[in-house]
Amino acid sequence: ITIKEIFIHREFILYLLFYVFVLGTWNIGESYISLMFKNYGISTSQWGYIFSLEILVEMIVIFTLNHFIKRKMNYRIILFIAISLVFARSFVLFLDINIWVKAFLSAILRGLSWGLFLSSHMENLKKMLPNRLITKAVLILAICCNLFAFVGDFAAPYIYQNTSFEIMYLILSIGQLLGMGILIFATIYYHKHQKIKEID
Repeated sequence: ITIKEIFIHREFILYLLFYVFVLGTWNIGESYISLMFKNYGISTSQWGYIFSLEILVEMIVIFTLNHFIKRKMNYRIILFIAISLVFARSFVLFLDINIWVKAFLSAILRGLSWGLFLSSHMENLKKMLPNRLITKAVLILAICCNLFAFVGDFAAPYIYQNTSFEIMYLILSIGQLLGMGILIFATIYYHKHQKIKEID
């Protein structure tokens, strides 16, 4: 299997761009969120409770999807909902609201979005690539996403130190909005391509 075999699938190229913009900015945001809350007076132990709420919501979402509505799921719609919640979370972190309200909403949105993403990401990949290419595709996604986050981690401290954490999360939310647009374009492209194939 060569990389070229993966990149001949145009929908995967668009999916890669979507993944980098949404998950790359997500990873950058995750690196600084505890620091932001600590900066606003939330202690390490209190942050532990917030993080536990995130994990609890995530587990409930994954359990519910896998055990009750798995057969009825449209995985692309689930993915759209997931990334919409990723964007909503970053936007909430940008808002000038009570820090505890912000922490609670952030935890709920993080758990919901990540649970939905984990339940739909691989299924979407399987629909656009042959099974033999999936492992290498996942590796490519991870490498590109981590490189993006690596670069972003250098820029992030400069942004929040010279502006604010809120401005940093606004910038991240714009990146996620761009990723959402790419996924919408990829979905439209895929459906048009499928219709052309059916006509041929």
